[in-house]
Amino acid sequence: MTRAASLYYREGLTQQEVARRIGFSRQTISRMLQQAQDLGIVRIEIRSPAAEVEALARRLEVTFGLSEAVVVVPDSPGELDARRAVGTAAAALLGRRIHPGMVLGLGWSTTVMEMVQHLSALDGRETRIVQLDGGVPHGQHSNETADIVYRAALALDAQTAALMTPLYVDTTDIRDALVSDSQIREALALARRCDAAFFGIGAVSRRSNLYATGYLADDLIDELLAEGAVGEILGRFFDKDGTPCGLPLSARTIGLELEALAQLPFRCMVAFGDAKIKAISGGLRGHYANVVVTDETTALALLSCN
Repeated sequence: MTRAASLYYREGLTQQEVARRIGFSRQTISRMLQQAQDLGIVRIEIRSPAAEVEALARRLEVTFGLSEAVVVVPDSPGELDARRAVGTAAAALLGRRIHPGMVLGLGWSTTVMEMVQHLSALDGRETRIVQLDGGVPHGQHSNETADIVYRAALALDAQTAALMTPLYVDTTDIRDALVSDSQIREALALARRCDAAFFGIGAVSRRSNLYATGYLADDLIDELLAEGAVGEILGRFFDKDGTPCGLPLSARTIGLELEALAQLPFRCMVAFGDAKIKAISGGLRGHYANVVVTDETTALALLSCN
């Protein structure tokens, strides 16, 4: 067994060459090599700067029951470099998943915007890209929701299904009237049957984009915090365990529901940052994502608090 392992691992012979050298069948050599690993005669070690980060990703998968985790190390400290690294990794992940005829859902976030800016030209024939949540009508992010879908469609040569509505409206009656429109109803129906969805996450704080745009006033932030809300996905809020909250606001929200999101086969959260640790953890505990793309610092923080 040791002789076979030495020839195979040290001298680089094929299993067939090892078999001829020592007089066994190739099948027997294959069993010997496996047994050598099982008995500890052979130990395979991956020595690479990326191995530690890869192990960190596997720990995330086990801890949160994910089908895949991608962890990146930015070139240098700082939010801009972290967003660039996470967005680039998410774009590469989408590149591996895209196939002609799929339905791709995109939710608004600055990190998802970074992702679509790094998309290479891919074969997205007959692919449809649907907007998962309504837009933010004022502030510095006013056009980014539709712009994400538009930029992705250009890169993928895909068709689009825009959700040309605000994220929040004043009353449930207005919300019901808008979603009864045939185009909006069809876009939401398409969102509920996405093959893959990529979205960001927001924290419940006065530093969030929703607060900066005026969507969340001080009194509403206080109400959400009192209810235990820690984060939002597609404008819908949840607590540390992923349980939906802020239901009066949710009834005025236009976009894919959290319950529907959790049923999609591939749902990727693209997020990072110290301020979003509780939000990311709650979103993963609620099973709103089964794939996550994040950075090393965020991954370590997530594992330390769970």
